Amino acid sequence: MIKCTFDSSFEYNKIHGFYGLKEMFPSYFYEDTGKTLRGTKYWLFIDTPEAINDRKNEVIESKKQGIKIISLFYDESRFPAVDRLISEGLIDKLILFDKQYKDRFRLDTYVSDYYLSDSVFPDFEEPRNGKMCYFGHTLYDRSLPKACRRIYEKSLSELYNKASKYTKGYVATTGAGENGGIIYHNKAKFLEMLFCGLQVLCQDGLNTINYEKFKNKEISKSDLKELHKINKFVKKKIYREIIKL
Repeated sequence: MIKCTFDSSFEYNKIHGFYGLKEMFPSYFYEDTGKTLRGTKYWLFIDTPEAINDRKNEVIESKKQGIKIISLFYDESRFPAVDRLISEGLIDKLILFDKQYKDRFRLDTYVSDYYLSDSVFPDFEEPRNGKMCYFGHTLYDRSLPKACRRIYEKSLSELYNKASKYTKGYVATTGAGENGGIIYHNKAKFLEMLFCGLQVLCQDGLNTINYEKFKNKEISKSDLKELHKINKFVKKKIYREIIKL
């Protein structure tokens, strides 16, 4: 069994990071509620490497019991903290989401495409409104194309439903680097927009493993079926990488 620790106040972590895996492997993944269930062999920290340090004594005790510690996270800005955790022997494996980081750490590292929870997206809708949308922050010098509307909603499901009314989406790839500067790296919003059925224009710097042919492509119902199939394949690969330890 795989215990999963994540910050549930960040809805992406809960819906996609955790439930994206659990919905496919319901008997193997469970949410960390402060207890370790019998039969647990792996402890997966989803987008919360800092929590490994905050719970260092628990992690050390778990490792003594043979439980492997995996850190799955998205942002380069966390690399220095992860370096310290690795130097203390607190992590057994990393799961990252950009090919440029494959050899960044002297530790078993698996590079994956992003994965999503299939169930939270609306059905494919036509016709569309002919407009372009964007969702997310505008920090790190992100500037939107002309006539691109930034949209908001209280929940991801509501956001995806609103986005599905649009024809196109835009994805920015700038973020905070490990040394404080601005870097370009993959963003999950590309997949989120694809699964909303949008034709997605991507800022330079986004290079996926399985989804390159969908960049700036008009998405059909047939494409969505293929996207969901790839998504399931990606999640199977992540699960297999975890249990290889």
